[in-house]
Amino acid sequence: MDYIREKIKLDLRCWQRTDLFSDIGVALASSTGPYGDAIPDSIVEANTARIALRNAKKNVRSKFIQSVGFTANGRAAMKRKFEVIPWIGVTELPESYPPLNTWVYENPGIGERWREHLESGPQPDQRHKRHPMMQVDSDRIVQDVEVGKEGVFYDAKTGKIIAVACRNFCPEEGVLPAIDGIIADEVESRKSARLEDPGSLVQIGYSAGARDAPAFHWVRNLTKKLPDQVVADKDYQSSSAFALLWNLCCDFLPKEIMEDFDQFLGDCNMVRMKSGQGAVSEFIAGEGVGTHGEYTVRIGDDEFIFKDAEMAPPSGVFGQNYSSPTHVEHQPHTYALAWTVRRDHPSDAGGHFYIGSYGIRIQAAANSLVIWRPTDVHCTSLQHLDPHDTNPAFLQRGLAIVTPNRLPGVWIKYWNAEYNNQECLKFLAEEKHGIDAIL
Repeated sequence: MDYIREKIKLDLRCWQRTDLFSDIGVALASSTGPYGDAIPDSIVEANTARIALRNAKKNVRSKFIQSVGFTANGRAAMKRKFEVIPWIGVTELPESYPPLNTWVYENPGIGERWREHLESGPQPDQRHKRHPMMQVDSDRIVQDVEVGKEGVFYDAKTGKIIAVACRNFCPEEGVLPAIDGIIADEVESRKSARLEDPGSLVQIGYSAGARDAPAFHWVRNLTKKLPDQVVADKDYQSSSAFALLWNLCCDFLPKEIMEDFDQFLGDCNMVRMKSGQGAVSEFIAGEGVGTHGEYTVRIGDDEFIFKDAEMAPPSGVFGQNYSSPTHVEHQPHTYALAWTVRRDHPSDAGGHFYIGSYGIRIQAAANSLVIWRPTDVHCTSLQHLDPHDTNPAFLQRGLAIVTPNRLPGVWIKYWNAEYNNQECLKFLAEEKHGIDAIL
């Protein structure tokens, strides 16, 4: 036993620079030969179990990384998957269909459920006009992307990509309930950004603040006070969901789309969606170097941590059973992307995505990625749900990378103020050091 004690003492002195428990394991593993009989069977068994558990975790992690396509072979498979998606040329319609500023539904039953609520029900903000309702005429839909169908749609005149519909987006379906759980928790605890629209749409990441009081900060939309650590955990899980989406996209989306996001992030030297105290200050101090960080995916009892991973763009939304009238939006990048992770509805229950400028309908399905241009007329159709039901029979949840148009301007002002403050503090520190040296 003296040999073991001396070996462990030596390892304990080095614990700060090594893995303490691994070193103890090495000590036990190397205590063979004349010292082997001195090791109690219980210690040998415990060490053997520890090694087996460690190897099992490594195997689970390796299989997960491979299953989501984060290996060289996985990335190649994702690219091959995208290469077989058909490219379809479409022409912009003289008049949008469905038309602008219209609530859309697919069958009379859905329309009847929502008519009274939308035409005469209470309005959260009475400054907003009520919009007419319209049942879609499927014969006027130019391209109907049914469940199981895919497509990359490009403008036949300009050649520019206008939309993408990709099914079975994440190759590891075990991820879906994990991300769905994060979305459910955030939708439950945060205020919707679109109170006038059915369902919930909660902003995640960085915000530009109120229009009358612009300020760059992590969103402050919790509906009740929570302990700081709970809030930090929620923010970390939310940013992890977006980081996973972003990393799934990075390896296989068309160059045209990724270059659009890269230009936006580069031109503004934009901070990424990286939660945690001081993350923004560190980003600014590093002059934009901090585009990478850590995120975690939890599936059941297994936890997969990805370090030094590229983090998502700064802002996004979680949605649950969300619908909107046809509208256009202006964002600081050309494309937006959304990943539906859960869809319980049958196909005739609504909740489908329309791009009215080109007469495209992309029918909703779980594990689908949809990319579109926010400046095109678009909407999500009404769903076959009771407007007043707080426990809906169907659930459709997802997340989208979208950015408020004001965010870059507010960010640049924040950057300049913070950078100048840091430089001032640095100068004062240097001055103090110089004075101390003289004295």
